[in-house]
Amino acid sequence: GGSSGSSESSESSSSAGREGEGRDVRRLAAAALHNLALHLRPGSLLAGDMATRALKGALRGLADEDDDLVLQRRAIAAGIILRTFGHFAGRDAVKESGLDRELAAAVAKVSTSESGASEETKQALREVNRLL
Repeated sequence: GGSSGSSESSESSSSAGREGEGRDVRRLAAAALHNLALHLRPGSLLAGDMATRALKGALRGLADEDDDLVLQRRAIAAGIILRTFGHFAGRDAVKESGLDRELAAAVAKVSTSESGASEETKQALREVNRLL
């Protein structure tokens, strides 16, 4: 009786801890992607390839992301890449891989009243959608 209750409680807190760790890892990855976007500069084929990869990484799974800070950082990073690299940012590769639809789904998701997304996140996603 009592021992299984504490076991269930520790499993539940362990699961919550893993979820928190996952969120922390996603936040760290989004921050790293944002910093990469800030420091990428056009001028070489390698930079263009990195920009395309970073852009695709920023957009992949956006509609499934529930953490507002992660969503905002990824959207801002994608916007920086699109503004910095223009048509060299791999727009065609993004569209060929269906990530433009992923972005549209994320924009639709945050536009609902129950999304809980901040105005900054909504604006960043709409801007990326416009740039793409």
